[in-house]
Amino acid sequence: MGNSEQRWRHATVLCAVVISLAACSSSSADAGTADDVDGNGNARAVGTAASPAADYDPSSTSPPNVVVQRGGEQLSLMAFSYCWTPEDSDEGICADGEPPADPPVLAGDGPIEVYFPVDEFSFESRFWDTSYSTESPGPSLTAVDDHWQFDPPDDLPAIVEIFGFSDSNDVIISFLVES
Repeated sequence: MGNSEQRWRHATVLCAVVISLAACSSSSADAGTADDVDGNGNARAVGTAASPAADYDPSSTSPPNVVVQRGGEQLSLMAFSYCWTPEDSDEGICADGEPPADPPVLAGDGPIEVYFPVDEFSFESRFWDTSYSTESPGPSLTAVDDHWQFDPPDDLPAIVEIFGFSDSNDVIISFLVES
């Protein structure tokens, strides 16, 4: 099983109850070897302060929303599963939830943009059919200035699941993409 699969399995299974002892971590994500690439070759966006998700309080005990945008459409999504440690804290929490039964819809045209106001984060995507029964790997997300970008699945509608991670935090969101 590769590092990517381990991170997904870790993030979706790891926290059955809220834990407040220590942060759950995706420890396989190494520190970056370049300004915009982590140790696993995943792209990182830089300069996130100007993004639509910039109203983040670093001392918060829960992660900021992930903003996804396509054309003129935009969604601000809370993570349904996460492990989060606030800045300047040694303790964090994990919450393991289920993807929304009725995911929010992102329509529009063109590539999907992902905004997240925390530095040193990487993102991976997976695609699902609308019943969550058939999974396919999504494309790599490309860092573009203050956000990440990727093309939607060819077969729409489809559910997109995005896993974001750093050395000490992770988040998972999902939404439905329509044409």
